[in-house]
Amino acid sequence: MEDNFFKKIKNLQNQSYNSSSKHSGDEFEEYYLKNIDFSKYSTEQLESMGFGYYDNDLLLCPEHLFKFMKEGVELISIGGLKKVVGTDYIDLDTRFGYLAYGLSKSQLRDSKINEILNE
Repeated sequence: MEDNFFKKIKNLQNQSYNSSSKHSGDEFEEYYLKNIDFSKYSTEQLESMGFGYYDNDLLLCPEHLFKFMKEGVELISIGGLKKVVGTDYIDLDTRFGYLAYGLSKSQLRDSKINEILNE
């Protein structure tokens, strides 16, 4: 069963706000989606939020979610360069809706859990 957070992420692009809305789109995003550490989620959860595979290991960040990325999260480019959100310059050029940066499966929650279980 999905929690409300994932429903909000999935519906973010489709949300329409009018003057009678309780919150504007910007307020909604600021309130619910600020400083998200996407590395704390599983590959399945990231896929459901719109992250896409570059290869078997790298999940690229969708353009519309980058602004919610928590500072300090390390991203990896399609060329293998590592950049830290909020510290390093990250080019926001997109192709097919994705940045050239994303998260390696080894950075994700599932990988960390498996490392602990296999110790």
